Amino acid sequence: MNSIAARFVFMLGAHTQHHSIVASQTPSSAEIVSRTKNHHRNLFWICYTFDNELSLRTGQPPSINDEHCDLTLPPGYIERLYTNQGSKPSSRDILGVPLFAGDLRLTMIKSRAYNTLYSARALQKSNAELLKDIRKLDDDLERWRISLPLGFRPTISFSHETPTDGEMDMQSVVVRLAYHHCVATIHEASGRCRAWADGQIGVIEGVSSSLALAVEASRSSFLYLQRAQHVLEDDCFWYVISSIHSKLLLYLHCRYSC
Repeated sequence: MNSIAARFVFMLGAHTQHHSIVASQTPSSAEIVSRTKNHHRNLFWICYTFDNELSLRTGQPPSINDEHCDLTLPPGYIERLYTNQGSKPSSRDILGVPLFAGDLRLTMIKSRAYNTLYSARALQKSNAELLKDIRKLDDDLERWRISLPLGFRPTISFSHETPTDGEMDMQSVVVRLAYHHCVATIHEASGRCRAWADGQIGVIEGVSSSLALAVEASRSSFLYLQRAQHVLEDDCFWYVISSIHSKLLLYLHCRYSC
């Protein structure tokens, strides 16, 4: 269904359109056309988000290729994204609230992670190329993390002693879980480096540190989920589980195989 929806989005031209600002509540014919294009563009971003989530969670190639898309964010998207912490938007403000699950900037990093680390071409990369790409993606992810407001910014790792805001909400919980999931996805790719067999000491150290980050991200996911379980709504159970189930296997494997 996702691939069919993506194909319809391409047919509408939404993958190359930009959002436009609609000024009036009583639209003219030109504003109706503009609102229709904005709706198409919103559909593109929804498909893009789910496409990348499915790709990372199933290991299957995405239906949407970044190279064929204009990934310009909606006007004012970043400014509005984290402004409703702990409150529900009023009916008057509902049109200004982002419609997309998660942060589109993080979704773009996930897209690059799959294409750079898990595509057919990525599987042919040398150890040095793979580790270089992992570092680059890790830098991109860190810049995204630092850009978040303090109330939403996840710490690099989480423990029972890590302080948390008294007013947790679904958005802050999903942001942190998505961050740890992305860290683990990026760094666990280092596990296929052939350096383990080749005996290259410098590369082995890089692989070891990268895998340690993946395991720590997995561990942090479970510790945070335990702290935040009272916030989670019933209908998001499968979303959360699908975010972390593969990380559970990684964490348990690395912990008990030592």
